[in-house]
Amino acid sequence: SDAFIALPGGFGTMDEVFETLTWAQLHLHQKPVILYNPNGFYDLLLAQADLMVKEGFLNTTSRALLMSTSDIHRLLPMLVSFKPPTSDQWANTRRSSCQTPAILSKSYNPALLPIIIIGIPRR
Repeated sequence: SDAFIALPGGFGTMDEVFETLTWAQLHLHQKPVILYNPNGFYDLLLAQADLMVKEGFLNTTSRALLMSTSDIHRLLPMLVSFKPPTSDQWANTRRSSCQTPAILSKSYNPALLPIIIIGIPRR
């Protein structure tokens, strides 16, 4: 495929979207990943991605990999104009993203959480 466009869907769709984004982060592909977002279907997911940036779990270059539009007529122009992140962008964000997320630095106590924790950035 030349691009990934996710229509509204359930857990299987989310699994595919996040797997595709992870592959992009790992440089296994340099293709656009777009959520078609009619009637704001993905608004909360997009807000969560923005919160992940704010709290330090996701860098801005990775966040930019997840694009969206509610206008079906914008899909083709988004595909045509897509430019993958450059190696300079990745290098700069890797240096700046190795910090403890703000939410964890405030009140994190691993002894209080009897669960398996995933997604904590390396220092």
